[in-house]
Amino acid sequence: MSARLPNRPPMSVLPLASHDVPHTREVSTRDRAGASDSSGAVTRREHFETIYRAELGWVHRTVVRLGARERDVEDLVHDVFIAFYRTLETYDPSRPLRPWLFGVAFRVVNDYRRKASFSREQPDAIPEHERVGKGVSADESVELDEKRRLILAALEELPLEQRAVFVELDETPVPELAAALQIPLNTCYSRLRLARARFATTIERLADRPRPPEGASQ
Repeated sequence: MSARLPNRPPMSVLPLASHDVPHTREVSTRDRAGASDSSGAVTRREHFETIYRAELGWVHRTVVRLGARERDVEDLVHDVFIAFYRTLETYDPSRPLRPWLFGVAFRVVNDYRRKASFSREQPDAIPEHERVGKGVSADESVELDEKRRLILAALEELPLEQRAVFVELDETPVPELAAALQIPLNTCYSRLRLARARFATTIERLADRPRPPEGASQ
């Protein structure tokens, strides 16, 4: 079983630059095709707008689960939709959309994490808006926050190739994940097996390690 993280949706719709993609507007989401032109054919812009409105929150959560820093998430979501728009003509609408989007998001985040400027933030730094507290006791809040820190720390020790398979398994079957990541099916299963084993080992190790006081250097 993969880890579920309590990620928040974006606070607002991200404006996409007009020189990158068409200006987004409200479009009926009765189906993936969206609106159509006078001939009845769906335009590329209309198709994109429908997908953008429907999947913005999901892409935001996916980028977070893949390990983006909080301050970089909105820029990365923007980059994912830019990359998706540029490949939209090759998307087969008869196939599930989210595995395709996940593959795009993986490649964007992979490039981002490989940059020399990227350094992992300590997972102990849970933003205030994500701290548990409302409706639970103080002790329960502390316990849930501690469990979340433990999960985030363990995920940070997974190579991104393994993390991607591990965090997406709840939503996407392994064969579709393999296609989205453009890897052989057996490779995808191997990454999942390695991720599960490493995650479990890391959780056990971190759970046994005394946690330093707040503000102490790691």
